[in-house]
Amino acid sequence: MNATDYIATGLLESYVLGLTSSSETAEVEQYARQYPEIEAEIAALRAALEEYALTFEQAPPAALREQVLAALKNLDEPAEESETGGREIALPVTPPTMSIHRTAQFSWLMAASWAFLALSLLGNLLFYARWRSSEDRLSLAEAQNNTLAQRVDVQQARYSEELTALQDPATRKIDLKGTPDLPNARAVVYWNAPSRKVYLASGQLPAAPTGKQYQLWAIVGGKPVDAGVFNLENGLLRLKNMGAAQAFAISLEATGGSTTALGPKGPVVLAGEV
Repeated sequence: MNATDYIATGLLESYVLGLTSSSETAEVEQYARQYPEIEAEIAALRAALEEYALTFEQAPPAALREQVLAALKNLDEPAEESETGGREIALPVTPPTMSIHRTAQFSWLMAASWAFLALSLLGNLLFYARWRSSEDRLSLAEAQNNTLAQRVDVQQARYSEELTALQDPATRKIDLKGTPDLPNARAVVYWNAPSRKVYLASGQLPAAPTGKQYQLWAIVGGKPVDAGVFNLENGLLRLKNMGAAQAFAISLEATGGSTTALGPKGPVVLAGEV
């Protein structure tokens, strides 16, 4: 049985209400340690029950305290004395057997009423806790769906921009080939001079070693110009805009890239002319 099926059994609600046996309690606590989903469900049920209790609690009437104190005071007062000086004893009006019968019947009705009230309250608590838990899960699912929809919108906008750039007749494709440092490496630069946009497809580059990062350079007037550092990703990478270039190259630099005006500090691993 997985965590979802176990939650659906309803045993967690009984555990939170303290209605499980010792073996069931041990089982629930074991599963809670094993599955974070079950532990989270127990916490949600406890929070829902606490909220339910705070929502529906009622303060006793203000006059109830005075009535109780008056009744206790009457019990403490001595019985009235008769005219002869003796204590007056009130005799029962109804036969003793009838009084006992009525008392037993009243006790039974009170016990049944309390049992019905307890069952009703338990049912309401279970329903409320399950409703709150389901509502929380629904809210979480809606939030996740909204986040996913936003990501899809961003991806669609990105792909639309890339497709427009690649279909533009002014976009030029520059093949970058590996140098002796990485002879089998390949990459492609897509450069649109009028819009200055630069895209890189780095599908045939090996992963950079730990502490290293690739950096793209544009050769402008015979001098290297930083076009941005990048990590390997699927699809096209958008790098820094370039208005002019005679060639492009990629070097392997320390993480963060080279910031010197002299150009690459690390080895140039790919290069290609426009």
